[in-house]
Amino acid sequence: MDLGGSFKDKLIAFIDILGYKSKVEAAERGSKADLASLLEQCSKLRQPSHVEAISLHGPMICPDSKHVSRTLDYEVSQVSDSALVSVEVSPAGVANLLYHVSAAVGSLLRRGSMVRGYVCRGRIYHSGNMFLGTGYNNAVSQEKKVRAFRLPSDGPSTPFVEIDSAVVEYVKNETDPCVQEMFERLTASDAVGITVIHPVKRLFSMAASGFSLEQVERNLGVVIGWIERFLSELESQSPEHDSMANAKAKYYRRFLNEELEKCKRTRASLR
Repeated sequence: MDLGGSFKDKLIAFIDILGYKSKVEAAERGSKADLASLLEQCSKLRQPSHVEAISLHGPMICPDSKHVSRTLDYEVSQVSDSALVSVEVSPAGVANLLYHVSAAVGSLLRRGSMVRGYVCRGRIYHSGNMFLGTGYNNAVSQEKKVRAFRLPSDGPSTPFVEIDSAVVEYVKNETDPCVQEMFERLTASDAVGITVIHPVKRLFSMAASGFSLEQVERNLGVVIGWIERFLSELESQSPEHDSMANAKAKYYRRFLNEELEKCKRTRASLR
């Protein structure tokens, strides 16, 4: 760990597992989730295989996009159910950071958990588990205020990873077609233009990428099965005594059901 260093202008993501406190309390009581499953969930925030691959081989997503450092100045820190990820400001940097966050969201969804977070650009010192700076402070404070797709009758925050408008503009204006295509597959924007990592949007893109109608139909069948399992996991893993976390789950159910219907309609049209 470099104890010298300096503050740097970086892209920063702060992500947090929702309802985790209730699950820990339930595990201590011996009901529902056990310690091993909770630790496994926490490990998904770090995405260690993605991070290790970058350290060994350079950018894994959009590898031909511009970057400053071969390792993208990639740093990951974690405290319990929260993780901080920072990378250099570059097209390859933003692509790999957003992929990391999307993969973490998907991995936790498969285990019935939701993730909330914030992606921004700012000043930070980040080396190993040492981190500080106004960029970090902003990411942490904004994570609690994520409001994308909020319904008028609901509380102040929603269970998504929001992307700061400055990062959205950077992707649109200062990157390349590879990064922009990846961004389109991973994100969605609400009626007022707030952009988030979509929990399952990329699954439909994966299913529709077959080389024949038969392959696309098979892919859609697989994705339909995944989404149905995700819905089942959300239901089975809901914290028993956390009404706020359970209320937020309806946002995920909405997105999941929308993608499920899209997949079913597309598969029916191929027959």
